[in-house]
Amino acid sequence: RISDLQGPGSKFPPLQNLTNLKEL
Repeated sequence: RISDLQGPGSKFPPLQNLTNLKEL
């Protein structure tokens, strides 16, 4: 979920974050 990726506890680095957003 986008909220999980943007949360303070996000474990995803910026590049991985973008990849996950594209998959949604």
